[in-house]
Amino acid sequence: MKNVILFLLLQGVVFTACNSFNKTAEEEKVKKVIDAYFKAIQSNDYEQMKANTTNDYLLFESGKVWNNDSLWNEIQKFKDNTIRFSINSHSIEIDQRFAHVVYFNHGDIYQNDSLTSRMDWIESATLKKIDGQWKIFFLHSTQRD
Repeated sequence: MKNVILFLLLQGVVFTACNSFNKTAEEEKVKKVIDAYFKAIQSNDYEQMKANTTNDYLLFESGKVWNNDSLWNEIQKFKDNTIRFSINSHSIEIDQRFAHVVYFNHGDIYQNDSLTSRMDWIESATLKKIDGQWKIFFLHSTQRD
């Protein structure tokens, strides 16, 4: 009987530890990774782009397949321009290992401090938790009309 009680108590501790996942806190961490990735693009910071993505990160946009290297090379063609992103309407599905995020992304593009164009995208991203940190694994971006 003593062993049964000890077993049930141990099972309760394990069950509680496994269910200590704080969904709201993890959703906020995921949002911060998405925001940090676009801030890295905005500030032309390749190292921060890589820091917020997995090593095998892929971006699907405008019928092309990109990774951080190819995206970085494309960004360098427009060094005279700056872009300011604003992301809103996050919808997040999350568990302990993966998160899927759907959101709207707006970009104001400037040249010489003058607004030259505006763009809007519908985007979705999949993130993986690696060594306790959320990283963008896949991002799909479609331009809105």
